Amino acid sequence: TIRSTENRFHLCVLVEGDAVEIRYRNRTRRYNYLETFLIPASIGEYRLRPVRHNSTRSILLIAYLKKF
Repeated sequence: TIRSTENRFHLCVLVEGDAVEIRYRNRTRRYNYLETFLIPASIGEYRLRPVRHNSTRSILLIAYLKKF
């Protein structure tokens, strides 16, 4: 899945699943179950990919400030 920050930071928590990979600007970061991480607004677009070992689905909670 490709997402855009729309010039807002994204606060993320993997609440279900083994891990998720975030790819941006030719870099890849991996975050595991219940890890909390911040995606800076300056990144622009990023790609999400679930990493599955034992579970069948992943749920990533993403919070950001609403535009006014």
